[in-house]
Amino acid sequence: MRYLILRHVTTFFVIIISIVAASCIKNSNPNRTVPSDDEERVYMLVATPGAEGDYARAVAVSDSLFANCAMSDSLKAYLMIERNVALMNGGDIERGMAYADTLIAFGRSARIGQLEMQGEQTKGVGYRRKEMYDSAIACYTRGLEIAINEKNTEMEQSFADMLTVACTEIGHTAEALDFARRSLRLAEEMADTTAIFSAIGNIGALHTREKHYDEAIKALMPYAHLIDKVSSPYRVKFLTPLVKSYISLDSIDTAGRIIRQMEEAVSYLPAHHQSAVVVLTAKAMLFGREKRYRDQWKMYQLIDSLGTHGKTTETVLLERAECLANMGEYRQAYDRMTDAFHSLDSVRRSDIDRELSDLSVRYDTLTKEIEIEHLSRQRWILISVILFGIMLFGSAILFAINRRKRQLRKAEHEKQQEYIRGLEQERARMARELHDDVAGDLLGLQFELTALPSERSVTRLQEITGKVRRLSHELMPPQFADAPLTTLLIDYVKTHNLSHPTRLINLTDEGSFDWSSLTPEQNYELYRIVQESVNNALKHSSSGDIDITLDGSDRFSLSITNRTDRREDSSPSRSEGIGRRTLMARASIIGADIRVSETDSNYKITISQK
Repeated sequence: MRYLILRHVTTFFVIIISIVAASCIKNSNPNRTVPSDDEERVYMLVATPGAEGDYARAVAVSDSLFANCAMSDSLKAYLMIERNVALMNGGDIERGMAYADTLIAFGRSARIGQLEMQGEQTKGVGYRRKEMYDSAIACYTRGLEIAINEKNTEMEQSFADMLTVACTEIGHTAEALDFARRSLRLAEEMADTTAIFSAIGNIGALHTREKHYDEAIKALMPYAHLIDKVSSPYRVKFLTPLVKSYISLDSIDTAGRIIRQMEEAVSYLPAHHQSAVVVLTAKAMLFGREKRYRDQWKMYQLIDSLGTHGKTTETVLLERAECLANMGEYRQAYDRMTDAFHSLDSVRRSDIDRELSDLSVRYDTLTKEIEIEHLSRQRWILISVILFGIMLFGSAILFAINRRKRQLRKAEHEKQQEYIRGLEQERARMARELHDDVAGDLLGLQFELTALPSERSVTRLQEITGKVRRLSHELMPPQFADAPLTTLLIDYVKTHNLSHPTRLINLTDEGSFDWSSLTPEQNYELYRIVQESVNNALKHSSSGDIDITLDGSDRFSLSITNRTDRREDSSPSRSEGIGRRTLMARASIIGADIRVSETDSNYKITISQK
């Protein structure tokens, strides 16, 4: 009674002050600046009705002050915060969220971080109530960053607290627990009892959510002796996980005593206040545990009429459906479960589907039960057909992949065989030259040594020695790992020109490519390609020099040109015979292409890197 009298007296004086202030404003300059010594009094004109729950008057007085008075940025910021809090606590979520953008914009322009953080906090709360949890977490995260940058420990703790709640609601328990512990650590550093109760209440709620009821009680009870030092909303927040834990552990009497504490704490708050609704929800839970389902249903109807559940839509629908089913109202329970089913996302629908089927069995007749069984069988048949199709399709893909691999292996084998055949042809050519040329010369020399003068014998012996040296050089080329291709080709051209003075090789480098960058394998194959091409030119034409031209910039390019007026159609290089295929196989090994071009006086082979 004494509290009510004091409350009415306070309200009366606030009304008188508001009337006087409004009269002064009306009768004075509408752009009058609020003096610095009057700022606290002007602030209380908005803060007092907001603290008493008269949110409409708090908004109206703040609007009047903004319209008729000029004031400092700091006073304007505080009044904007109070107006925003009044809008949100009054249930006008849309206006509160829209006004939060105004707070953020003014806070940035005036460099008032507190205002920016308040705006982000308001938007986060609004998104939470609209069940847009990802957006809420984004707002809280931005607010947390601002608090850290401004070294505002109080707001950092507050945002960590709110992030705990948002992460809990979307099932990110581990992340929520990290934020809760961070919030508790900061609250204890500040020695802020209210903040401590908020943080420990969140930790208790997390343990309760995970059904670790003993751990929840163990975490909360060390702080129970401080409960009289915090305001009603924080008392409710602290006591809520305790109630749930005791109800779940069948400690009904203890839970009842805690609920009576909660009712006393929210007795002066508006019925639609979130804390008051939490108390009603706890009572509904207790009624359900006591199997007082009619009383539980009446409590749910009261909560629904207030419109501030603080829970997700599907959770509310499931609670209502369970209560109706316990009362035997299966038709209505079925409808609630159907609504819950449509509101869930794809990850959680399987659990609701089982509960929905259970209620359908209670509601439907035996014929309906048989029909459901038939549909279930059809579903499994369809699933089996789909799985068989997937397996068949997968088998076809594996068969195609294996077939492709076999084709690639076959092509690679053929390429290797072609390469080997080319090597065998080259060895056969060497054998023929040794047998037909060098061996014949040696046999002739055997007879000449007895008939010719010694000077002539020496000359013939030197010619045969040169041929053998040339063949040995071709069979055993220099070390490709020790010298670049240009050095190898210079040595090859020099050796050839000494042994073939009538068919010279001209070597030129017209490009900017760094030939020393080639690998030993590339050097070897390019050397053999040049060697084979020169041998073909010597074999299939009888006159004209041979040009080897090095070219290229980023990629190598090399060409062999036989400048002659006479070409034979039997040339392997002119046809798709084994000579051409051998050159192409060698080029393919080092990732190069071979292109042949012919004019009236030139036959040109070009090897270019792909």
